[in-house]
Amino acid sequence: MIEDVAAALGIGLAGLANAFNPSVIVLGGGMIAAWDLLHERMAAEMRRRAFAAVTAGLEVVPARLGDDAGVLGAARLVLDRDAAPA
Repeated sequence: MIEDVAAALGIGLAGLANAFNPSVIVLGGGMIAAWDLLHERMAAEMRRRAFAAVTAGLEVVPARLGDDAGVLGAARLVLDRDAAPA
């Protein structure tokens, strides 16, 4: 099952990489808990399906804030909105 999840993530990442040509893709949320199990297979599938020129310098990394990234980002939006001049 882990291999299927990693392959599906790799397919999605390949599409994103081909469409946007980023230098870094940061992944967060609950899947970070399984990063060690998913990363290698996911990256291999992405590189297999994406254009070689797109993935040559591309890094796929876990979010530094891990599973809390979404909550902290939402809190930051509220703080920024409240601090903005009217």
